[in-house]
Amino acid sequence: MSTDAVVDANLHAEEDALLRAILGAAGDRGPKLAYAAWMETQGQIRRAALARREPQVFATRAVVVPERWRDAITHANLDGGLLFITGQMRGLLRSNFGTEGAAWMHRQRVFSLDLNGRTKDWTRLAEMPWLGATRGLGLDRAALQPGDLARLLASPHLGRLLSLSLGSLRGDAVETMTALATATTIPQLCSLSLWSSRLSPEALEPLLTWPGARQLVYLAIPYGRIGTAIAGLATNERFSGLTHLILDGNPLGVAGMQAFLDGNVLTSLRRLEMWACRLDDTCLHLLAASPRLASLRHLNLRGNRFSFAALQHLAQSPYITAPCDVIVTTYDLTAEQQQQLRAQYNGSGLFVCFT
Repeated sequence: MSTDAVVDANLHAEEDALLRAILGAAGDRGPKLAYAAWMETQGQIRRAALARREPQVFATRAVVVPERWRDAITHANLDGGLLFITGQMRGLLRSNFGTEGAAWMHRQRVFSLDLNGRTKDWTRLAEMPWLGATRGLGLDRAALQPGDLARLLASPHLGRLLSLSLGSLRGDAVETMTALATATTIPQLCSLSLWSSRLSPEALEPLLTWPGARQLVYLAIPYGRIGTAIAGLATNERFSGLTHLILDGNPLGVAGMQAFLDGNVLTSLRRLEMWACRLDDTCLHLLAASPRLASLRHLNLRGNRFSFAALQHLAQSPYITAPCDVIVTTYDLTAEQQQQLRAQYNGSGLFVCFT
């Protein structure tokens, strides 16, 4: 390997480690500031300023895409110093984007590519060299059929992929999740989003055996039907590195909450989101009595109906510690009760937000 190749490999490793820390930051700005300092050493002054949220550069977030690729790349914007682009499947699969487009994406340090549109030729997509020029890949609008993900994950260009977001799963979701769990081409994947996948307990099962789960710091499995099957995750050592977990829309109820809290491996969790999980006062009492609260810095419980007394009880938990944001929906709470809760939570160094 040449000296230049060694230097490039070292820089890639440094950058990937910093980006992984950002994905697992769960609201902590420290990793983003560390990345800003690193970008300055690479001459990326503008992006470093954006990462630090310096107001004078907020109006300069757009990135100019070459005219000849406007049908392939439809949006390119910097968010916090990270470049997010949106691409059209048909345009990206054109032969004249290929290697040249990949070189442009590398120079631009693309953080995430969100793919719009569909394809019937996932094998051809897997061959595209620009897959190796992004750290994140979004397929939320791709409507995966059985076999599609397996063909994509056969790609030789995914070795530096850190983040993967999948959309709705058509047909046999178990087959698709098995393809993910048995893939050997995504060794660095640390963020997995299954926003529209509506996982069943059966489809969750392959993930529980996935060796790559040990790398995960972020996991979103909302709007599914996993219920008490959440216990399989909460008791699984493979998921002990999670810092951010999204369970929105899963009908957990009391049994699901108890199964989740009975787990003893999610000790690194800093952000927990349980919007509209059919939680009630009993669930809130179970949560207040759990040491699982101790590591949290963000707890989203909106969309669940709790009484004033139950919310008071949560604020008195010996396990919930400052700083921690708690988000709840008001429903039947009066303005006076909301004011009392704010005073109680703020008095404990907590922040409560009503929606």
